[in-house]
Amino acid sequence: MLRPHPSRNFKSLLLPFIAVILFWSTCAHAATSLNSLALVLNGPDVANYGSTVVFKCSWQADDLVFRILWRIQLAGSSVPLEYTLKNAAQSEPVSLSNAGSDGPLQGEASVDTRNNFSTLTLRNVSFVDGLYTCVVSSVTAEKLTNKSLRVVAPPDQIISRVNLTHNNSSFLTNGSTIGPYLEGTGFEINCFVAWSRPPAKIIWYRKDLQGQLYPMESQSGPQKQQMEASGGWRVSRSMYFRLDSRRLMGNVLICQAENEATSQPVQTAYRLDMLVPPTNISLSSLNGVQLREGLLYQVNCTVWNAKPFATITWTLDREPISRFIVNDTLPGETEGTFSTRSVFTYSANPDDNGKALSCIATQEVLTVQRRGMSNSTILNVVYSPRNVMTSKSHLSLVEWRLPETDTLGGINCTADANPPAQYVWMFKESVIATGPTLVFGRNVTLDDAGDYFCIASNEVGQTNISMQVDVQYRPYCSRCANASDPCLIGAAMEQSQSVTCDMDASPAADLVYMWNVPLNETTTDNALAIPTNLDTSSSSSASINYTVRSSDDYHALACWARNSIGLSEQPCYFRVVPAGPPHPPENCSIITVMSSGFSLKCRPGFDGGHPQKFVMSIWATGQDADNSALSYKISPSTSNKALRSQDAVVMPDVRENVFPEWLEKGLQGGKDYRVKIVSRNEAGNSQPVFLALRTLKPDDSTIGLSTTVVAAIAGSLGGFAFLILLASVAFLCVRRRKKGECKSRRENTYS
Repeated sequence: MLRPHPSRNFKSLLLPFIAVILFWSTCAHAATSLNSLALVLNGPDVANYGSTVVFKCSWQADDLVFRILWRIQLAGSSVPLEYTLKNAAQSEPVSLSNAGSDGPLQGEASVDTRNNFSTLTLRNVSFVDGLYTCVVSSVTAEKLTNKSLRVVAPPDQIISRVNLTHNNSSFLTNGSTIGPYLEGTGFEINCFVAWSRPPAKIIWYRKDLQGQLYPMESQSGPQKQQMEASGGWRVSRSMYFRLDSRRLMGNVLICQAENEATSQPVQTAYRLDMLVPPTNISLSSLNGVQLREGLLYQVNCTVWNAKPFATITWTLDREPISRFIVNDTLPGETEGTFSTRSVFTYSANPDDNGKALSCIATQEVLTVQRRGMSNSTILNVVYSPRNVMTSKSHLSLVEWRLPETDTLGGINCTADANPPAQYVWMFKESVIATGPTLVFGRNVTLDDAGDYFCIASNEVGQTNISMQVDVQYRPYCSRCANASDPCLIGAAMEQSQSVTCDMDASPAADLVYMWNVPLNETTTDNALAIPTNLDTSSSSSASINYTVRSSDDYHALACWARNSIGLSEQPCYFRVVPAGPPHPPENCSIITVMSSGFSLKCRPGFDGGHPQKFVMSIWATGQDADNSALSYKISPSTSNKALRSQDAVVMPDVRENVFPEWLEKGLQGGKDYRVKIVSRNEAGNSQPVFLALRTLKPDDSTIGLSTTVVAAIAGSLGGFAFLILLASVAFLCVRRRKKGECKSRRENTYS
């Protein structure tokens, strides 16, 4: 029975017992030299909180051990606890809680009489350090031994708290992620150990991606600790950590706590997560690359190792581009980052030459702290010359003068081209200058008028532009300019004829005409004044009305003209002659010959002073073509009559025109024909002009005029007939030499 310090109130009952004890004590003292008692107390010096501790008290004695006493002196308590056991086989274990239901101890004390030991078992040890004493009493001796016990507890319930600002904090548990926070951000993290005995030592570590541990003592503050009422210790230690480099992304911060109760440190780990801008941005280098106009090129832009992934935008000369772009996202080179790739399909445009093509990476969360990262390349677009221009688009020069542009450095040609253009000036399909500047270098003539071309070219292509050059000149006579061969004006007595002076001039709008009568018909010297029979009201115009009132009015006329450049050097010559039959057509020629017809064209001769018409007659070989043809009457039925007969003689087909031009159809192929042309006015007919031809066979192709005419003449008349014709013409020339008709007649006959 557990009874610490029993009462002495019943002394009268114990007196016999005391007498027995004194007797045994006397006997024991007498036998001291023959009896001994040895004790050994085994048990831990340190016990973990909540564990089970067993103390074993063993003895060796020469006499009878009859009692075992366990005395416990707890720290902080002045009264020890005692538990007494009888060394008897029937002894039951003594529960430690019998000392009081509210006691700090749990367990029991027991004795093994056969093996001479007693055990004290402490269960669920709490924070009760103390001195544990085993007292063994035998009949002849009593001895004691003791052992100190210290209760410890490993660190428990480690938590941390991150403080970004004074009012912004969050708690972390093991394995939590810190962040993501911006690179360069700093924060305070505090590690708390809620339960340990003795106080745990806290150490902060950083573990990199390779697993290397780095103590963070320099960043850590002093450790703080406080003992709780239960006997355990509350410990904390803070550390200030700065995310000063992206290499810290994915690193682990470790709060490690240990004391003598731990075989290995207890720790919690927190992974660092960061927001980082890209490490770099790469752009397909187009610097120096020739981009040919109109071709497509793919330009790649890659933004490396950003978190969150970057958004890529494109600009051309600072103007946003939104079309022809493809984006995708790839894992970054460092843990937790991303790389973004964008492909821009560019169509080379000459307007973009020299402009900057930029690729810009931005991150929404980093916009406030940082501007986007960018990379640019300068476009080199090669293209053929364009926008070719000359310093003068139209140039007016004066004949026989040096162009004013020569004194001003010439006419310059420019073009927009890459590579730069080379220049060539051309006139009438000939190169007249190389280089951008055109200088005439001499007085110009009428031959210098026309379109000049500046051709700008490079390795890509060429472009040209024209410049019109006008040469201004004083008037000159474009018709009737030969004093020895004046234009004839046929006029009857008392008849008014219109005479037109054809002057060519530039400028022509301000021409002033002058008319007179030369004393010498072959020169312009000593000219008379305007004749009285000329309509003086129109003497300053190009056309006048001239009236023949006597035979003396049949003479020469001359007209002059003046413009802003000057007076014409020579006049136009006319001769008024009595009206009569027209002259024959001139320069008659067959243009084309076909299997079913031909085309023919003449130039009108002198009209004899009356309006004239032109008549063409056609015969198949064998019909007489003398005067009977001249009296042939033209009618609708005969004028369109086609020659269909296969015989040698066919009636003539007659055509009359206002102009001496005909296109004849309806003839037979491979046949010989003879053609006669005369001019006709109210005074009569001109001398005829004869032509011979042979139509082509239906399977022949059209041939030129000269071959057709020569072949037709040679085939139709033969060599003999041709000689007779020449002799006849020569005879007529001799007879009419004085009349000046020989040359004209010969030309007309052989046209």
